[in-house]
Amino acid sequence: MQTEHMARATIGRVPDDKITKEEFHAHELTLRTALLRAQEDLADRDFPVILCIDGPDLTGGDDVFERLHEWFDARFLRSDAYGAPTAHESGYPWLWRYWLNLPPVGTVWLVRRSWTASLIARRSFGELDDATLGPRIAHVQRLERQFAAEGALILKFWLHVDKDTLERRLDKARKKGKWTVQEEEWALAKHYDEGRDVARRVLRETDTEWAPWHVLRGDDRRARDLEVGTRIVQALRHRLDASHASPPPLELAPARPRAPQLAEVDLDARGPEEAGYDRLRHDYQARITTAHRKAVQKQAGVVFVFEGWDAAGKGGAIRRLVRAMDAQHYKIFPIAAPDAREKSRPWLWRFWRRLPTRGKVSVFDRSWYGRVLVERVERFASEADWQRAYAETEDFERQLVEHGYLLVKFFLHLSDAEQLRRFEARREVAYKRHKLTDEDWCNREKRGAYEAAVDEMLARTGSVAPWHVVAADDKHHARLEVLRLAAEELEAATSPRS
Repeated sequence: MQTEHMARATIGRVPDDKITKEEFHAHELTLRTALLRAQEDLADRDFPVILCIDGPDLTGGDDVFERLHEWFDARFLRSDAYGAPTAHESGYPWLWRYWLNLPPVGTVWLVRRSWTASLIARRSFGELDDATLGPRIAHVQRLERQFAAEGALILKFWLHVDKDTLERRLDKARKKGKWTVQEEEWALAKHYDEGRDVARRVLRETDTEWAPWHVLRGDDRRARDLEVGTRIVQALRHRLDASHASPPPLELAPARPRAPQLAEVDLDARGPEEAGYDRLRHDYQARITTAHRKAVQKQAGVVFVFEGWDAAGKGGAIRRLVRAMDAQHYKIFPIAAPDAREKSRPWLWRFWRRLPTRGKVSVFDRSWYGRVLVERVERFASEADWQRAYAETEDFERQLVEHGYLLVKFFLHLSDAEQLRRFEARREVAYKRHKLTDEDWCNREKRGAYEAAVDEMLARTGSVAPWHVVAADDKHHARLEVLRLAAEELEAATSPRS
């Protein structure tokens, strides 16, 4: 690929002059001092720095990676280098391994062969087609948009060498028997022309104001290293000295014209008496058991999401659902307010960490929808943060579905009067009192605001995986509905046609 201006003025000057060893050491001392001072100032700030080192010059990229390791203070640095996904990593959506390693605020994350490099390599080797590449580019755009919206400073370096230079370096390494040259580097050289064309497209479509590409030539290694370090210092110093970061433009998920609404739910729905309830429960659980075993055999991941009013019976419905599954294949995640570790990272990080691998089930008792429900109503998140969460949630769920997960979402709807009756009953039963908190009573006072938030959530987050809104005034009805719908979803996902 050529070093032409990619899309914006952020690319800047490409060093062409050779730098002597003496000149390099003279500049290096000043640069290292500036980097360490900036990193020290960063430690007390509420944003991380993400540095991506990519490009066809794998050996040169590894050299830069090691140089930055030498220059930065390792105590406040996280570094990760990625190759082809391992068998374990392949059990998750392709961006999972990057989300898993996100560092906290106040630190530098050095990424070698990032999500962008992975896309380019996999497409160059023919492992992805254009139909798959387009959506994955869109995922990268939204990934970087979200990181930037959460405050991250993102700098991406593309280290370029032409085909002749790359082949000369590899031939020289071959003659010397250099063991550090990897098989992937030989493969990239073989597919250089394909990689150049793919890289042009991917870099063009992922070069943004909030995550710019810096394209540098790698002919002279000393000049290259100084240029990378200088651009990092300049960008970090500018951000540290600025009063605040400029977030990316807000992206909104459109509302669906025929989304379910709470007012349409028949809260008078009742389940059968005890004998009929037990028979249907047994039948539905038997179907779930059979379908779940097929899901395990097919190595299909399953995610169940439960949202609903306090005291709507989410816990009871979940217990009856998982009773039909082998305990070694599922995990239940009760979601509370994020802890300090979770708050130091983008808000979806704690949910990416809880995704199931192939053949496993994750059950979320409350979920990522807290961002547009309790965090919205209680003003724990700014309006800009919860507004962008609709689009970020849709993209998150789209990645799950594209990877092959079955995603099933329930909202258990309860009338105000029935909720009050259950609250008062909990107060009278010793082993249920812990379920009732002052926060539950406070939430009741904001019922109208919560209803508006739920209706908007249902309208804006059901295009990838539709919501099942279940009437929960009668517990027998709610539990049977959850079991019936879960059985149907699992059967459809594991049928021979799926």
